[in-house]
Amino acid sequence: MVIIMEYILYCDESKQKGPLYGDFFGGCIINSKDWQYVTDELNTKKNELHLYGEVKWSKVTDNYLGKYIDLVDLFFSILKTGKVKIRIMFQSNVDKPIGHVPEKPSERYLRLYYIFIKNAFGFKHLKREKPIYLRIYLDRLPNDKKNA
Repeated sequence: MVIIMEYILYCDESKQKGPLYGDFFGGCIINSKDWQYVTDELNTKKNELHLYGEVKWSKVTDNYLGKYIDLVDLFFSILKTGKVKIRIMFQSNVDKPIGHVPEKPSERYLRLYYIFIKNAFGFKHLKREKPIYLRIYLDRLPNDKKNA
């Protein structure tokens, strides 16, 4: 019997430019055998807290702060079990190369996502005897013409 290793990778980004850092890329990776458990736990908590839409810190209000904290506490308790692993990458905004030609936003976005996915989870260092499958879910792709 062949055991298939499959991982699910959820990614998100923030291209906001802060005074020191920007181009934040983050990802959570879950072994597919743990996906249902993690999804059920988080969705059950969201329903219990009456959080039905996308959970984003930019949407939090004073009335919902406690609910968001409860959900994040659950997420961190799941992280402690090792069923989810998280990585975050960002760039310094202080040091810019001299003579650097700015990229188109879509090219920059795709290049940074490529660098993040390639390096953040150590895929190139896996010793694999069996195939490993990876499902990747990106927050959005710059595929509309005004971003190209």
